[in-house]
Formats: sequence, C-alpha cells, structure tokens
Amino acid sequence: MPSHRVPLEEAEHGKANNLNLIRLVLASSVILAHSFVILNRRQDEVFRRFLRFNANMGDVAVFGFFFLSGFLILKSAIRRPDAATFFKARIARIFPALIAVVLLSVFVLGPLITERSLGEYFSRGMTWRYLLTMVFNHGSRGGLPGVFVDAPIREVNSPLWTLPLEWMMYVCTFLAVIAYKLQVRTATLSRRSVIVLLLVVIFTAQTLPLSTRFGYKAMLCFLVGGAAYLFRRFIPLFPSISIFIFATDLLLSRFLPPIGKVLFLPAFF
Repeated sequence: MPSHRVPLEEAEHGKANNLNLIRLVLASSVILAHSFVILNRRQDEVFRRFLRFNANMGDVAVFGFFFLSGFLILKSAIRRPDAATFFKARIARIFPALIAVVLLSVFVLGPLITERSLGEYFSRGMTWRYLLTMVFNHGSRGGLPGVFVDAPIREVNSPLWTLPLEWMMYVCTFLAVIAYKLQVRTATLSRRSVIVLLLVVIFTAQTLPLSTRFGYKAMLCFLVGGAAYLFRRFIPLFPSISIFIFATDLLLSRFLPPIGKVLFLPAFF
C-alpha cells in the first residue's frame, strides 16, 4: 500500500499490482457463496443476511471479476489491434482449462458419482450434449445423468454461464477499439485479421447468453473497468477514503436498503 497518493496508472503498472491477490479473494468469495447454495442455506449467506436485499457475496465477486476484465481486456485490445493476435491470447486464456474441466466432468467425475449404470450414463444424449459446454456453455447449462439428482443445484459447473457474456464483451471491446482507430486513421486490418474477426463474430452470435438483469449489471461493470483504464492517469488512489465509502454504503444497505442498493455498485468500485 503506497504511503502517498498515486494515480491508478502507476499502481497497475508492472507485476507488483496485487491483481493476483484480488483474483484470489474474489474467487474464494464465489466458492464460499456457492457453498451456502449447495447446502440449501442461501438465507444464511453473510452478505444476503447483512445487506437486506437480493445480493450475495458471489454476485459481488462476479461484478469485481467483470470490472477487472474490462480494465485488462481494453488494455490488451489497445496494445494488440491485430484480431488474430488478440483472440489468440483470449483463446489461450480460456479454452485449455475449460476443455479440461468439461472432459474431466463427463468422463471421470460423472461416471464416478452418477446414480445410473455406466451403460445408461453413456447412452443418454444428455451426456454428450454436455460436451457443448466446451463452447462457452452454449446455452446448455445442463447436468449429467444421475449426477446431483438430490442437490439444490443439479447443473454441473453452473458458474460457467458467465463465459459467453465474458466472450461477448471481448468481441465488443475489440470492435470498439478498431472502430476508434479506423476513425482516426491509424489502424489497418490485414486480410488475416478480417477473416479471424468475421469468424469470431459468427461464433459469438451462436454463444450469446440469455439476457438477464444480472447480465446487464455484469456488462456495466465491464464497461466501468474499461473506463477506469482509459482514465487511469486521472484516477487517484485513496485507500482510506475508499474503505470509508464502501463501509458507509454497507451500513446504508443494512439500515436504508433502498438507498444502499442503488449506491452499492458505485461504492464497491
């Protein structure tokens, strides 16, 4: 923590920026929030009990992830105006782990815990449709035969629903950067980039998530993160003031929920 006021640009530069720590805290919050859902004790989740409106620790963590994503993806898009280079980096970031967890779920974990016989498990279309989850969940959001049948959530890897939304924001960010650079006549798209971009747009159209209020909030957080990157030179960091603002909003959310709910996301960021 710096002892003097520094702009956001200086704090995020280099590797000593605490981004990994922030990601760890957010990811841990999501896991903790989901544990209450799995135990069918949603009402006991810490934020849900304290805030007095329909929010929980997992929601807040997801909003934080989208904020960070907006900041870092816009940074990457500006530095990598070539579509092939930009999307190659995005694919390398998402797909290896996504494919691994889906294959592990279908061919290892599913057969181990299913309540059905292996023959029935692998003969059901539900099993093979789940492989579509390797393509950003592709609207499947389904489960596996005989898996989690008595659990409050029967879906397998349900948090993957955010990936289509995340990918859509990647595409929109890149298109916005290209449109701006073409407007000021400083960017040229190679033939390879045009082909890659067209394929990505077509692919994205097939993986768009259903529109939900939560999704709109997540997209707003992504846009706020992008704006923070654009104005990073002019955003001073005041840790003590930030903590005070967020703590004040938590109290408002507790005792004056209508006001605290409206101010919650601005105070969080």
